[in-house]
Amino acid sequence: MKWTGITIILTTILISCKPKEQPYIPTGKEGKGMEKFTVLEYDSTKRIQLDQLKGSKPIVVFYFSPTCPYCRAQTEEFLNNSEKLNDVQLCFLTFTPLSEFRPYYDEFKFKDHPDVIAGVDDQQKFFNYFEITSVPFIAIYDKNKLLKRVINGQTKIKRLKELILK
Repeated sequence: MKWTGITIILTTILISCKPKEQPYIPTGKEGKGMEKFTVLEYDSTKRIQLDQLKGSKPIVVFYFSPTCPYCRAQTEEFLNNSEKLNDVQLCFLTFTPLSEFRPYYDEFKFKDHPDVIAGVDDQQKFFNYFEITSVPFIAIYDKNKLLKRVINGQTKIKRLKELILK
């Protein structure tokens, strides 16, 4: 039954894969603190709780599907420009099972980016909190872990930096 639900969610999100940033629509969650989102890491033995991250960097959570071409392009953009984002904590989060996430992790060589958090939203807390209907989906938090804004669709690094600095 659980896999049926995941399959339906996956199909829905794949159908609504967005190529570019959509017009801004407030979520009503702006200015609120980060919820207790957890990331199940690659090896499935460790969870990271995002609201407990140390440091004073803004946090960008990129919610993606490994099969979405726009998510794949956004991943390349993030990782190929990581030096432009060294003042930001990047977190890649997906709803897919670890078995589908691991090849993506390996393909994009996340292990070569030790400052980037990447894993699975296996409890679907992030997905449900934001009621995500399409990917790529980006949530931008300030250094105090307060939500600044969300982006539906792919966006350029320059635009992302503008939004982080606002």
